[in-house]
Amino acid sequence: MPDPRQKKSDEWAPVILRMERYRRSRGMEPLDRQELRVLRAYLEKAAND
Repeated sequence: MPDPRQKKSDEWAPVILRMERYRRSRGMEPLDRQELRVLRAYLEKAAND
């Protein structure tokens, strides 16, 4: 998971892109929209705590 200590949403995009590259390099399916929404909600919640 991305580091929730990265409090600004502009810091999340590079982390999510790295996750996508990792998944593709392992032959995994890319994240779908629902998974991205869950991930964003997780980061937003952690950033507001």
